[in-house]
Amino acid sequence: MYNMYEILSDNLVRLRKSKNLTQAEFAEIIKYSDKSVSKWETGMSIPNIETLVEIADFYGMTLDDLIKKPVDSLKVEIVEEAKNTSKWTIYFLTLAVVWLIATVLFVWSILRGQNAFWRAFIWAVPFFCLVSYIYSILWKKRFIYLSISLLVWTFIAALYIQFFGNTYLLFVVGIPIQVIIILIRGLRKGSLYNTSLKQSSSIMKRLERRKKRNEINEFNKEKSE
Repeated sequence: MYNMYEILSDNLVRLRKSKNLTQAEFAEIIKYSDKSVSKWETGMSIPNIETLVEIADFYGMTLDDLIKKPVDSLKVEIVEEAKNTSKWTIYFLTLAVVWLIATVLFVWSILRGQNAFWRAFIWAVPFFCLVSYIYSILWKKRFIYLSISLLVWTFIAALYIQFFGNTYLLFVVGIPIQVIIILIRGLRKGSLYNTSLKQSSSIMKRLERRKKRNEINEFNKEKSE
């Protein structure tokens, strides 16, 4: 018979694998280190209540189900596949709308007897990247910083084609922006690692105190007998 801690650790493994995530990828999503995730999945420690609630929300289940009910891996895979299909449908539908708007602008410019506004398709590219960035945040995907970088460079390229075709200096502006993006990502990883170390240290201290209390209780029990 599984106890609550065994159920939790087993559920964490099954749920993570159902999303095809590595421990490092899942750790980045919930803002912990992969070492913490590994300890949770092996039963060496457990997340705090706030983190458990966040994990339950991420997997679309209740906290009670997460810690008390063994997860049916087949059921999880079916539900997750349905969710992913729905998300990708929404994503591609949004991209189709952006492409439709660009096409309408292009056709409208021709019908009005103006020069064909083919640049509408150029501007559609940074809008694609913007959509990807927004959905990466909403769905907690791991391509957030890649989406930001692509958004910056495609937007600069669109500006260059539309307004600044006689100079490449505009692309120089993108270099410090890219450096800032890389530094922010590095700072975030460092912050997550430090936070994880503090929480791991706190958990280990609590476990040590619990172990000492158990030893004292055992000693008192033997003494009384």
